[in-house]
Amino acid sequence: MAFEPTPLRLTLAALLLLLTTFFLRILTILPSRRAPAPPRTSPAHILIVLGSGGHTAEMLSMIRHLSPERYIYRTYLVSSGDAFSTLKAIDFERRLTGSDTTTGDKKNPKVVRGEGFEILTVPRARRIHQPLYTAPLTSLLCLLSCLRFLSPYHPRGTLDTPQRLGTYTPTTPDVILTNGPATGVLVLIAAFILRFLGVVRGEEGTRCVYVESWARVGGLSLSGRIVEGLGLAERFLVQWERGLGGEGWEEDVVERGEVVGKRRGGREWRGFLVE
Repeated sequence: MAFEPTPLRLTLAALLLLLTTFFLRILTILPSRRAPAPPRTSPAHILIVLGSGGHTAEMLSMIRHLSPERYIYRTYLVSSGDAFSTLKAIDFERRLTGSDTTTGDKKNPKVVRGEGFEILTVPRARRIHQPLYTAPLTSLLCLLSCLRFLSPYHPRGTLDTPQRLGTYTPTTPDVILTNGPATGVLVLIAAFILRFLGVVRGEEGTRCVYVESWARVGGLSLSGRIVEGLGLAERFLVQWERGLGGEGWEEDVVERGEVVGKRRGGREWRGFLVE
């Protein structure tokens, strides 16, 4: 029986081709489970999510030894109404570089800039006591704002660096670091969408790092389960050895010939990352 190209068959064939292309694209951008790539030697741009309250305090403790020479441009992402995190980020930068000069962006009131850093404000994904039926809308607004700020088209300043490096102009972040707030999950989803669309590169470009909260002794938080389940991060770190879980092969994490932690099933443990 000869194949008859009826409208229904053509539509089904087109849908099948579209779905196949979609899933193949997903497979090409999913983070791999191999060992992390060697540290960068060139200047890098890091985006740090400050999730307010305990999340902010924990994150600033984790990055206490951050090198401004290595991460030459730093972006802090905060939620609307979170003046605490904004002030903490400014104070952290003052201690990190000794600079206490900040300026607002006349074209975008949601951006504050200083020497080598910027603070971006996105709509809060969900406020305390906010009705659940309105959460999808506010989360969508937050996601759209994250997409805009992660895009290479978001304007950023230039930096005068040591002569051997020349002038550095940050584009999309080289590293995204988050520790569990809802906004952090949406940032990782935004990065995934931009990878899918080919706007930003994956592992060789923007690398996503998720650190489970110190408060999660055994199981993962809801944010952690979402990030791990969707494969949104290249590195997934837990702060308690029990957080490695019982699935997958266990192997040592070795750096410079010394065992510094363990890795199992895509999760990595290096002890406590906070003080």
